[in-house]
Amino acid sequence: GLCRGMAEFEAESSGVFEPRLALSLSRDPDLGMQQYLSIKSWQEASPVALKRHLTGIDFSGYEETSDARGIRGICARLHSDNSDAPRDALALLIHAGETTETSSVSDGIRRIEMAARMGAHRVGHAVALGADCDEETRALQGRVRRWIADETKSVIECCITSNLVLAGVSDVLAH
Repeated sequence: GLCRGMAEFEAESSGVFEPRLALSLSRDPDLGMQQYLSIKSWQEASPVALKRHLTGIDFSGYEETSDARGIRGICARLHSDNSDAPRDALALLIHAGETTETSSVSDGIRRIEMAARMGAHRVGHAVALGADCDEETRALQGRVRRWIADETKSVIECCITSNLVLAGVSDVLAH
């Protein structure tokens, strides 16, 4: 239904707007895998005109209560499926390092690094890479930032409004 709506919206815009969809999956490993397999089943059964609007899956939600290692199996399956069927490839989007409400900045940095190591095309927020911290953690921030820039294809998504409201970033200039 979402893809049909996107196709209609694209037609109404005379092709000026090309809507794309990323579906959020649960961070619970079993439920997330069920959701992913349902998406892949839908892709196999759908015409190209509809499924082309679905471009990615996203792991968002409250990251501090789940361990990103739990989604490794889903990520590995996605990368395998992308290799097997590149026309139906989906981007992997993982929110990480967004908050440090119940954990440390260094924990957030580790979650960001883990997301990039799992092949995330986009790491959402990644506030921990720029958060105020002690000298030792600042060195870790620098190493991970350089590693992401030099060694991965991950993009860091900066969600300014969300970061101000949810992640505790003090103001726009603090980004």
